[in-house]
Amino acid sequence: MQGFRKWALALLALVAVLSLLGAAYQVLGNWWDEHRFPQHGRSVQAGPLRLNIDCSGQGSPAVILDSGMGVPALGWLLVQPGVARFSRVCSYDRAGYGWSEVGPKPRTSLQIAKELKVLLDSSGEKGPYILVGHSFGGYNVRMFNALYPSDVAGIVLVEAEHGDEEKRIDALLPAAVNAEEEKHDRRAVAVDRVLTPLPLHLGVERLMTTPGWGADRSFPRDFREVPTLC
Repeated sequence: MQGFRKWALALLALVAVLSLLGAAYQVLGNWWDEHRFPQHGRSVQAGPLRLNIDCSGQGSPAVILDSGMGVPALGWLLVQPGVARFSRVCSYDRAGYGWSEVGPKPRTSLQIAKELKVLLDSSGEKGPYILVGHSFGGYNVRMFNALYPSDVAGIVLVEAEHGDEEKRIDALLPAAVNAEEEKHDRRAVAVDRVLTPLPLHLGVERLMTTPGWGADRSFPRDFREVPTLC
């Protein structure tokens, strides 16, 4: 029993030391990234938040690019220059992404659309806009249109998520499968709330993730080296 306690204490001490080293590694890595990679765009005080917006080109209506889930404004790197050839175009980092400050929760499309409105007004960009939403961004631009229709000249949905997709999928599956998946989803959400932040704060995600966005050679070399800022 005495030996077991010693091993247990030694294991706890090892975990504590590794956690401290991982946290220090993450903090230093974040600091180094901020100095190594210059900001794409500019920070704008949008109400209580400072959000990053990157605009280029001239012309109207201005095109506003809204990324998919987990993707910062840099995800439009290959698209924005093409649009800038014929019109004004802006990509932006939603709150908590890229060079933008973390925003209040819950992070709903309603909240995101309101923040985008304040950002565009504060940045001096003039509407009405053509809103482009990719994947999750499709929810956001449709919400923006519902709230501020006079500011919208048009909407482009790029493989956008559909508001009824979960209902349509559920309708195709047997009730037993849906019930089991619902239980699994509740358990997964509970686990994610506890465990998901740990790899991020302890440097595990940074250590395990390949810098940049993997093997996609269509991106410029300097961009492939940029860590995913989100």
